[in-house]
Amino acid sequence: MADMSAKEFFDKFIPEKLASLSGVDFPDVKDTIQIEVIGAGEWTGKIEGGKPTITAGKASDPLITVAFTEAALKMGLARAGDQLDADISGPAKMAAGMLSPDKAEQVRSQLQGTMKFTITTNDGKEESIAIGFNGIDIDTPTCTIKTTEGEMNEMREQQMPPQQAFMAGKIRLEGDMSLAMQAGMLFAT
Repeated sequence: MADMSAKEFFDKFIPEKLASLSGVDFPDVKDTIQIEVIGAGEWTGKIEGGKPTITAGKASDPLITVAFTEAALKMGLARAGDQLDADISGPAKMAAGMLSPDKAEQVRSQLQGTMKFTITTNDGKEESIAIGFNGIDIDTPTCTIKTTEGEMNEMREQQMPPQQAFMAGKIRLEGDMSLAMQAGMLFAT
């Protein structure tokens, strides 16, 4: 799974998984999520008419933009392992709940800016994921959240909440901390 390219993942794997969810009830969300795998392509995700889809191409006026490298995608796929081959209806419903019409309105009214997550891998490379809200330029982060792959694994294994990890120094923040706190509270509920 970890050797799957971004194109294979978003053009084939995800659409097949979403097609398997035809009997699952999703909210009708008009907003889109822009996914950019730097150097590999762009995709648009939406749940219009209660049907989740992902299509190649850039979204116009996305509510949320997510950008990352193909190496970061592969790291995430390796971490997910066999879970990606399992039934994804639970995670898909959770994701839909995160972007329900009410949640989308909260994102529109409360979140302005870009969060950049930087992970230093065990071999010393930096991989990053940027999440921008409301069409904000993702190249200029409002806040940067940093950790290492080892600390991330340790947090996951110990089931450490982000607030506790921050207090323990396993997560470091630079820039406008309020954006991270607002996003954390909004998506945790």
